[in-house]
Amino acid sequence: MTPTDLYEEDFYQWTVRNARLLRSGRAGEADLTHIAEEIEDLGKRERRELLHRLTILMAHLLRWKLQPGRRSRSWELTIRVQRKDLGKLLAENPSLQPYLEKNLPEAYEHAAVDAMTETGHPESDFPSTCPFTLDVILDPDFPGAVFGHQVPLSHYRPGAARDCARLRDAVASAARTANGSNCRSALLNISI
Repeated sequence: MTPTDLYEEDFYQWTVRNARLLRSGRAGEADLTHIAEEIEDLGKRERRELLHRLTILMAHLLRWKLQPGRRSRSWELTIRVQRKDLGKLLAENPSLQPYLEKNLPEAYEHAAVDAMTETGHPESDFPSTCPFTLDVILDPDFPGAVFGHQVPLSHYRPGAARDCARLRDAVASAARTANGSNCRSALLNISI
């Protein structure tokens, strides 16, 4: 059976045979064309896996933001595990960080759709562009106050300081509107 036939007929046996040939220094007898294709495919799978995990993590973060009443310790731990798994994959493949940064907008679009589907919130409830950087997403202390930590504004995307100022003004307005009564209700109705 030729190497190409073996590749098409019994992939597992093909891997065993070629691994044995390469280890014994007989690379000339190995199916180098298909080996090169398989190595490239491994790299593509790593990229897809990283992008997929990034999408899942961002969807969790978006849902966390939009569903404060549903937050739980279990959910917080899920976010931490997703972040840890994504960080581990990135540590194993550091050359893919620029790829993730470049594809952050695409991953965010998918995450927003996932979060819309899960929460039932309309598209208008989500920022039109990714609200945070890759560094923030991977930061174990993010999402800041959500987990009881303070995160410097420099960790957020450009324009975050302006958005925080808008939020501060909205909170002040809600507090004035509530006149000290049912302030929590007024704060939950803030729209910025």
